[in-house]
Amino acid sequence: ERAGGPQLRRLQLADRVYGHEILLQAELARDDLVSARGRLDLVAILSIEDHHLASAAAARCRSRFAEATQDAAAAAIAADVAVARAERVRGQLEVLRADILAAGARAGIDRDEAAIQFNAIAERAAETGAAAIRDWAVRELCRTGRRLRDVPTDAWASLAPHQVLVAQLAAAGLRNREIAERLFVSERTVEGHIQSILVACGAPTRVSIGAY
Repeated sequence: ERAGGPQLRRLQLADRVYGHEILLQAELARDDLVSARGRLDLVAILSIEDHHLASAAAARCRSRFAEATQDAAAAAIAADVAVARAERVRGQLEVLRADILAAGARAGIDRDEAAIQFNAIAERAAETGAAAIRDWAVRELCRTGRRLRDVPTDAWASLAPHQVLVAQLAAAGLRNREIAERLFVSERTVEGHIQSILVACGAPTRVSIGAY
């Protein structure tokens, strides 16, 4: 199969669709809509109607593609289908993933409502220990220009000592290059630390770090 190799066909149905979903994300990340469209066609021919988790993943694929092509209505509809399918089998992580897509699809229509949804998703993800999904929700929230409500007081405690130092230097107004030179690390390393700090604090931009 395209970009998946023959091994993809050997996976169980749900895992096969998950594989397509991962590849679709990669294709969309590099703005390769032609390959992404072809991947949706590959997913569409699979017999997944009776498999709720696979159907949820397929719906997420449709939602991601629709959002990438700026079809907010189609993205929202597909995301709602993903939520409904996941809820049938109590797939909490699947529901959270679909909820993020649904909130993202609606962000272009009502940014305030989307921010409320991203906050709720981040809180639910934290409660279930789904750190990666929480971070995803926070990143999407930051894209709306908002931050997490009631930022936990232990946000700083979750940072490593070197991340706290990077945060303090950034709050003091130093640029990434200047921080890198002072700490004798690469500028890319500093960029990674800044992103981790923003996620931990729920801050929309580095300018907001000083408030925390």
